[in-house]
Amino acid sequence: MDNFFQKKKCNCKSYGCDSEDNRPIGCCPPPDCQPDAPTISIGSVTTGEPGTQASVSNSGTNTNAVLNFVIPRGNTGATGATGPQGPAGPAGASENYASFYTVGDITLDENASFPFTGTITSNGITVVGTSGLVTLPSTGVYKVDYGVVPISNAYTDIVSIYLNGEEVAGTRLSLENNALTGTSAIIPAAAGSTLNIQILSGNPVRFYNEADGIIGFLVIHQIA
Repeated sequence: MDNFFQKKKCNCKSYGCDSEDNRPIGCCPPPDCQPDAPTISIGSVTTGEPGTQASVSNSGTNTNAVLNFVIPRGNTGATGATGPQGPAGPAGASENYASFYTVGDITLDENASFPFTGTITSNGITVVGTSGLVTLPSTGVYKVDYGVVPISNAYTDIVSIYLNGEEVAGTRLSLENNALTGTSAIIPAAAGSTLNIQILSGNPVRFYNEADGIIGFLVIHQIA
């Protein structure tokens, strides 16, 4: 069988047929046939859709092939096993809060701390009721609301919030006779700090509320 049927390209210029496309069958008999070595190169590689068939095509010639591949993408695999648990995150702000109150008819000596006779709710924050001294358990920022109902006509009688024995700026008010006197404040405090309602007066002050019996309250909530 001659080189034409073996798909070999011959150098047959001496025979007048130097092209693979126009040479007649058997135009290059030996020894004049000098076949060139065939070549193969890669053209394009394309990703096909999942489930389609892989394919290869030749964009070159029989003796100088350029192969183009289409390889389908695989289907999504099954979910893998659950990994190990990660480390614990940082602790959030402590949820410390309390609400204390006093009922009755009491008279306090001059410059006395306001006492409490009952607790509505408390978490973390503690109080010594007879002295009204509250202990804050955690370092943070606290929102404080307070109020008292005095029987006093002296404009020099004062109420204020004290932290660790020092007056908290912005919490001082003059006592109003037979009316609720109070305010709120945002107070940064360290763990173990003490807080109380302080009455500043030169004479004893009476506290009484005929309407509902509540003569004082203190509400504390750690907000940061």
